[in-house]
Amino acid sequence: MHILFVCDGNVCRSALSEYLLRAALHARGVTAANGGVTVSSCGLLRLDGYAMDDHYISFLASRGIDGKAHASTPFSPELATGADLTIVFTEAQSDELLGYAPAAARRTYLMDDFANLCAACMADGDVPSGPSVSPDERLQAVLLAAPFKRPLLPRPHDIRDPHRRDDAVYAQVADEIAAHVDVIADALAGSVA
Repeated sequence: MHILFVCDGNVCRSALSEYLLRAALHARGVTAANGGVTVSSCGLLRLDGYAMDDHYISFLASRGIDGKAHASTPFSPELATGADLTIVFTEAQSDELLGYAPAAARRTYLMDDFANLCAACMADGDVPSGPSVSPDERLQAVLLAAPFKRPLLPRPHDIRDPHRRDDAVYAQVADEIAAHVDVIADALAGSVA
């Protein structure tokens, strides 16, 4: 199973989300080796090889995660169509991505929307549990419930781009992303850390 995060430059939101989700899944006992989950990120601006923003390298370091090796990856339609789940941060990003990769429509979500969907599915018992249930099976359960749950959920909102804004915006965005990542990791791992 592959999860892809997509933002504009792949130096702030998507990069941070990639590293946080990988670490959150690992903390819950799910890795690429034992759970078959891989996580990556890319950017619609097609920047290649840029480092993660220093604010988020520091944020990750404060959680014991090393983000210094990150290098931005340019978006390609193949990345989105090859992912089992694609998470974006704004409606505009979703529209642009789906213009390039319409086949990814049923697996592309705003981060806020997908986290709310995961929380609702877990609260309602729609996510199967138990050690024999794979993260992919849990993801498929959430995706299958989406058409029924989404009309009942709060209207999703964009997570704004913190790039070149003040420190308070970076912190607010990081905290929001971290909270959403924890909910998503709980749903995929079938446990609460």
